[in-house]
Amino acid sequence: MTTQKRLLSLATITVLTGGAVFAFTNTDGFNTQDETVSDVAATDTTVTKVSTSRVSGTPSIQKLMSAGMVQTYPGDPALKKNSFRVDPIVLSAPKELKLKEKDGYRYITVPLILHNKEGTSDGYSVYRPNAFSINDGHGHDYAPVDYISHNKKAWKYEHQYIAPNRLVMDVVYHVPKNANTFVMFASSDAFPKTYTVKISID
Repeated sequence: MTTQKRLLSLATITVLTGGAVFAFTNTDGFNTQDETVSDVAATDTTVTKVSTSRVSGTPSIQKLMSAGMVQTYPGDPALKKNSFRVDPIVLSAPKELKLKEKDGYRYITVPLILHNKEGTSDGYSVYRPNAFSINDGHGHDYAPVDYISHNKKAWKYEHQYIAPNRLVMDVVYHVPKNANTFVMFASSDAFPKTYTVKISID
């Protein structure tokens, strides 16, 4: 068997064994090294796993709601006596805010009520309703674009709730018109439990 034939046979054996590095000696005497078959397969598998993870990891409304110790909705009569609750939403922004309209979007106003009757005015609780975002269940978060506080004595410096005052805050969001369901996650030092609020637009 000639030298050239022996080299070709060695190359064929290496390919058939699989998982080994393809090492060839060319006619110029240089070594050429390519990726292994197993490396290529592993790369393809990794890409597929990442893609699948992104799809399956998209939060659903049900999963988002399950994150709250108290699961509620705007106007829920069962929470009338709770220190924190949400009144029925308004499908527009307060006129005094003078917010500009945008094609394909609409404003919704979510009234948040906080009234800790047992608290004292000696201190304050950290309360940032102006930071409560809402999620549409498809991975899109919408932060408040503006708000109105209806009791300056109850809320100071944009984060201090002073009990036992009653605070009503209108929190405004700008959302796509084709999105009809959202979940708000509310947590604060001002009330003991975490809340998830399902906001549905008919």
